[in-house]
Amino acid sequence: VCMAEMVLHDINAQYAFSVLDILTGKENGPERRRIAFIASVTTWCAISASSMVMGWFQKLSSPFFLLKLVIFFVALFQTLPVILMLFPTEFVLVVCCLSIGSAFMALPILQALVPEVAPPGQTSEAIAAMAAFKNAAYLCTTIVLTIALPALNQSSLEHPLWVLFPVCGALALAAVPLAMNLKPYAPKATTSTSMK
Repeated sequence: VCMAEMVLHDINAQYAFSVLDILTGKENGPERRRIAFIASVTTWCAISASSMVMGWFQKLSSPFFLLKLVIFFVALFQTLPVILMLFPTEFVLVVCCLSIGSAFMALPILQALVPEVAPPGQTSEAIAAMAAFKNAAYLCTTIVLTIALPALNQSSLEHPLWVLFPVCGALALAAVPLAMNLKPYAPKATTSTSMK
C-alpha cells in the first residue's frame, strides 16, 4: 500500500503538467507553479481529512474490519486519476488530487493495528519494524520510478504516466489476501503435563 501511494504522490504533478500540456516551455512556468500549488494543497487537505475520518471510524469499529473494507477504496482512489486524461480540466485535477490524498487513508488504520497484532511487551519493536518496511517501500518506489519513468516517457503512449495509476491500484489490491488473514495476537496455548 505504501509503495503505491508514494508512486502516485511523486508522479502526480508531472502527470498533471503533461496532461494539461504545460510540462515544457518557459512561458508555462507561472501556470506550472499555480497547478503545483493547487495539486499540493488539495492532496494534503485530502490526506488530513481522510486520516481524521479514519480515526473517527476506528472509534466505532475494529481496525481489522476497517482495513479489509478500506483497501478496496484505496485501490479505487489510486486508479481514479486516469480520468484526467479524458477530461483535462482543473476541476478534474482537483478531484484527482483529492482521490490521491484519500488513498492514504489506510495508514492510520495500519498504525492502529500494530498494538493489536504485536505480542505483549513488543509493541515498540513492531512499530519500528513497520516504519522500516515503510521506508523500504519508499526506497523501492524511488528505484521503480528511476527505471520506469524514462522507459514510459520513451514509449509511444500519449501521456504515458497514466499507466502507473492502474498499476498502483492493482498493488493495493494485492494487499487484500494479507489483510484478510490478519488476526489479533493470541498467545500460543501451552500444554502441560502433570506428573503423578
